[in-house]
Amino acid sequence: MSDAEPPLPRNGSRVRRRPPRKVSTLTTQQVQHKRDLDRKAQRALRQRVKSRMQDLEDDLARAKSDCSVREQKMMEEIQMLREENRKLRSYLDSIGQFAINGAAAENGSVDDAATPDPTLPLDEDEPPLDTEDNHETLPYDQPQPNPATVPDRAPNQTQGHTIEGNQLSWLRDGLGGHDTPRGQLNTSVPATYQHTNPSVAQINQINLPSPETDGSLNRVHTREYLETPVQRAQESITAPAQSMLTPAWAPSLHPAFYPPSPSTGIASVLPKHTTATCPLDQILLDFIQSRRSMAAKGYSMDLVLGSPHPSVQAILYPGPPTPEVHDTSRVLGEVLTTFSHVSLPEKLAFMFVMYRTMRWQISPTDATYEEMPRWLRPTATQITVPHAAWIDNIPWPRVRDLLIENPTKHPFAVFSEVYSRNVSINWPYDKMDCVSTQGDNVQLNSIFEKHIRNLNNWTVTKEFQDYLPDMATAIYGKD
Repeated sequence: MSDAEPPLPRNGSRVRRRPPRKVSTLTTQQVQHKRDLDRKAQRALRQRVKSRMQDLEDDLARAKSDCSVREQKMMEEIQMLREENRKLRSYLDSIGQFAINGAAAENGSVDDAATPDPTLPLDEDEPPLDTEDNHETLPYDQPQPNPATVPDRAPNQTQGHTIEGNQLSWLRDGLGGHDTPRGQLNTSVPATYQHTNPSVAQINQINLPSPETDGSLNRVHTREYLETPVQRAQESITAPAQSMLTPAWAPSLHPAFYPPSPSTGIASVLPKHTTATCPLDQILLDFIQSRRSMAAKGYSMDLVLGSPHPSVQAILYPGPPTPEVHDTSRVLGEVLTTFSHVSLPEKLAFMFVMYRTMRWQISPTDATYEEMPRWLRPTATQITVPHAAWIDNIPWPRVRDLLIENPTKHPFAVFSEVYSRNVSINWPYDKMDCVSTQGDNVQLNSIFEKHIRNLNNWTVTKEFQDYLPDMATAIYGKD
């Protein structure tokens, strides 16, 4: 075997080599066939690319068309929403103007009735009127006081708004103060509310402080102002049934004592209240009335309203009032101490709601209105339909409307029992974490206030839902 011969494999067969595919080694027919295959492959590739591009262009055209249609629909919906918003604003302005005009008409009728006829002679034998400060006769020709010149002195602590024990005992009966375990509903109406209202002699009189330069009010205005809340309560309680459809405070106070609110928008439109239907109504209406009187006499709003944040010392430490606790916090604290069966977080949540509502109803300004959560602000029903004052402190707007629309179906004595025993704010932390100390004052913790400002954290128990299914729908239903 020569060296030039390739080695044979072990099995003895020769290795077949594939002929090279170089063009130079191909025949003319093979070269032509290869070129035809290459051209065909290139044409197929170009056709696939062209088809894919056409598909993408079609998809883009369809997307643009759909986007245009969708954009047109969205523009139409936005226009419809803007039109609906404009109509709602117009309706709201109309309601506010209607309420303002109604209040002005009522004040005008009272003013006409209170203004003496100049053609009639004055009664020379009329005894002089005495004030609480100086017991001096008020002449007719003295000028009206300028609020800016009235001294801003703090009232005597003995002249503050107080609530008598009998009044709190009636309130305790109406607020579910019975020894009924939590979760068991006591829906019996106390005898006090079944047949008679509390006697007028037992309703506490509110002694209002007077600035030193108080003698310049004219006789007619002074006579109306010196009517005690007991006399006003007597008029409201003994009035016929049709008087229940008029605001409790408007007829009894002369418009001269209450200048127009600084706000002229929706914040100045107050709810319409009937006369007191329960002791809680009487306490709320009397206190609001006394604070408005102080503001009209020239006291600073800091003294009239107190701190923007409620003091909860009256709830945590019941007892004699301390000087650092404002009357608003003290009165509401005394009211809430009658909720002996309510846990501390819920009691403080009630305090927050009542305090915000009270501040705005005393001074209906944009600032006090903005302090209230949106769900606590009055509904159209509240500002157009006369109702009991306690209803304004219920957190759910649609529940307030139901209470106003069906006052006989849900009386205070029954609803307050069910409500106070079956409402929870679902506070997940320790109950003492609800408050924080600010100097000598105890206020609501900012985290707790943020928690109760979320209406979703307010829930009711199964017992409440079973007893008041329509209320449960109003609480958990979707608008």
